[in-house]
Amino acid sequence: YEFNLSCKVVFGEGVVERIAGEISKLSQRFPSKLLMVKGRRQNLKPIENIKTKLTQARFATIALISAFNSCPTKSCVERGVKLCRKWGSEGIIAFGGGSPMDTAKII
Repeated sequence: YEFNLSCKVVFGEGVVERIAGEISKLSQRFPSKLLMVKGRRQNLKPIENIKTKLTQARFATIALISAFNSCPTKSCVERGVKLCRKWGSEGIIAFGGGSPMDTAKII
């Protein structure tokens, strides 16, 4: 499934395998610095797979933060904004459910 807001959301079975195509679309719009937001319970193996695909697509800097609560907290959002500014990130990838996605949208 897919739907578009001011950001693109892609979800469903096999989405990690589709990430290379989505990344190539992003690489035309964004420079090489991205922030990834994940849920606190997210398995790191798929995230490492995504980070590898990002590196292969020439995204040089990838920062990772965790959304620790069921709702985005001010401190988590502020941490994400601070990282984006520090590294000049102009793109965000959220991995997981509602909290990481909401956190990424707010950042």
